[in-house]
Amino acid sequence: SNPRPQMIKVADEPRVALIADVETPLGEFTIATTHLSFVPGFNVKQLRKLTKQLSERSNPVLIFGDFNLPGKIANFVSRWDSLSELPTYPTMNPRIQFDHIIARGLSDEVVNQARNSAEVLQLPFSDHCALVVEVTK
Repeated sequence: SNPRPQMIKVADEPRVALIADVETPLGEFTIATTHLSFVPGFNVKQLRKLTKQLSERSNPVLIFGDFNLPGKIANFVSRWDSLSELPTYPTMNPRIQFDHIIARGLSDEVVNQARNSAEVLQLPFSDHCALVVEVTK
């Protein structure tokens, strides 16, 4: 007989988001950065909670960081605009996108320009590549 799946308790570090309202040449933005849990399901819950809270802001919002969610899952879960679909992990020969920049409150034109500007940069101090986009009018 097949053994029943079991829940295994995994030690995870506390997870937070840093949120700031910043003045830019394009107006005021809310910027958030986070590193979500690697535990499947918990990271989805964390992203939903964060996007729900930030959806109440009247100005455009950008969230970026290591979401520990592969590919298009972050976009699907949040229903926000993904500003990049590029692999970011591992640093050498990246094959999976765990790092994301998602936005709400940007025009389609700004979203498309940001997507076109997206690039990944290898950094000497991380096992992930940096994800960079330019948000312009």
